[in-house]
Amino acid sequence: MRPAPESTLSGQDLALLEQDFSFLGRGKAKGEFVFEGITHLAGEVEGKITMEQAADLFLERTAFVRGEIYARDINIYGEFKGTIFSSGRIVVYPPAKISGKIHAKNLIVYPGAVLDVEYHSDDNAQEDGIKYTAPVSSKVTQ
Repeated sequence: MRPAPESTLSGQDLALLEQDFSFLGRGKAKGEFVFEGITHLAGEVEGKITMEQAADLFLERTAFVRGEIYARDINIYGEFKGTIFSSGRIVVYPPAKISGKIHAKNLIVYPGAVLDVEYHSDDNAQEDGIKYTAPVSSKVTQ
């Protein structure tokens, strides 16, 4: 029986492991995902994403996400196609590209981001859970 290999983690790597966040790198993932704590997505993800504990979700510049997102606050730098349900705030930074539907209390779009969405301003969304009533919709194209 061989001895167990020694850890190759340095002090910086060990400190990184103690951080309270999730990171899904540049690979591909498909399915239903539930994340707790701050989450960064940098790869290709298809399916349903649910954020628990009102944690922030970041779609990084290299992210390509298709499906549904249920979260409180979302920061988008990458590409998204589908439907987003936010009980808080969505901030879209360049060079983000979004197509589909957005249900959110607040939507902030910075110049250079590209949107082709149906936007629903949900003033009745709850802080601790996502509840949506029949909102007034409008088309936002930039």
